[in-house]
Amino acid sequence: MSINWVYILANKRRGRFYTGSISDPVARHAEQMSEYGSKHVANYNLHTLVYFKAYEDKETALAVEHRIKRKSRDYKMWLIEGINPDWADISQAWFDEAARER
Repeated sequence: MSINWVYILANKRRGRFYTGSISDPVARHAEQMSEYGSKHVANYNLHTLVYFKAYEDKETALAVEHRIKRKSRDYKMWLIEGINPDWADISQAWFDEAARER
């Protein structure tokens, strides 16, 4: 069994979202920030990781991802603000921790 994650990326203006699910969050985030990520992410400058939640299996994570994608913008904002009211970039903690370990 491996942990899978559902995540939401947003732009600074909070106008657009990208929802996805992954098993390796650090690698996928790096991919999203590079030229090999999603065109939607690049076109709308969705580089702030604002929501992140773990699930025990891939099927559950995919089902949650699809459910979130069908929801309204207001619902996504409510979901994000429930765990990240400041809309801080959650990914920054990964890179800060990696830098401390060097």
